[in-house]
Amino acid sequence: MTTDWVSLAAVSTSGVFAGVVIRMTVVEHPARLACGTEIALRVWRASHHRATAMGVTLVVAAVASGSERWLQSGALPWALGAAVLISVFPMTVWAILPVEKQLLDPARDPVSAETRLLLETWGRRHAWRTILALASAVLYAWAATL
Repeated sequence: MTTDWVSLAAVSTSGVFAGVVIRMTVVEHPARLACGTEIALRVWRASHHRATAMGVTLVVAAVASGSERWLQSGALPWALGAAVLISVFPMTVWAILPVEKQLLDPARDPVSAETRLLLETWGRRHAWRTILALASAVLYAWAATL
């Protein structure tokens, strides 16, 4: 793979991931919540596994290509972008996964105030993932101009 292709892969996959999580934070999750707790939970569960598979794929591709570009060029913004993006994984495991496990519990009351609070908590914590994704995409775009 040439340097230009590696840069393109890093910028595009990080940009797509940032776009996906921004849309989730700004549009999709608030729209779910506006439909009521029971519907919000049902839709959240229906999209969760698909979103996870897509997100992991994009993050792995973006981190791998950004890291490769850093090894090729030695330019610090590539390393920073990869480091910021890889931090999505521990943050997800520590802050988001415990909430997701509770939301995925089949015994969960879909109309309870606790379920509503968990959905709102998930949204706030997902917003932090969005900030990390956007920061990485900006770092990669900047690095591509150097």
